[in-house]
Amino acid sequence: MEYLERWDILSGVKLHQDVPDQHIWRLFPSDKDEDIQHLLVGCVFARQFWFKLLQDVGIEVLAPQLTEVSFDDWWRKVECVVGGEMRKGLNSLIILGASTIWKHRNDCVFNGATPNITTALMLAKDEANLWSIAGAKGITLLTEWP
Repeated sequence: MEYLERWDILSGVKLHQDVPDQHIWRLFPSDKDEDIQHLLVGCVFARQFWFKLLQDVGIEVLAPQLTEVSFDDWWRKVECVVGGEMRKGLNSLIILGASTIWKHRNDCVFNGATPNITTALMLAKDEANLWSIAGAKGITLLTEWP
């Protein structure tokens, strides 16, 4: 509680321990509230990102479709399509992609960055290369980017 009292003094904002934060973050102005499902598979940015990321490794047919509303359901569906080492690579790429979308969203919300597919894809590719160097064998099979 001591932190909350200091925050009240510094900011003039009264925070209460048992009251949830009512501020709703949005990546794009719209009338739809952002939740994790919307952020990862529902919004246009996410669908474009997934399509282009998966296109770069030749599996764009696995990108989320307009009908996808659940990240988990989409992931389970595409995971069943591939097997072996490719499945490991796909799982790594999906984790990496979700992390990239989340980091890019935070950059937009907290630093005023403009949503940019090209920037997000470059970040994902750089991270995938680092994962490959670190020994992520599955992702190396998928990410032979020029």
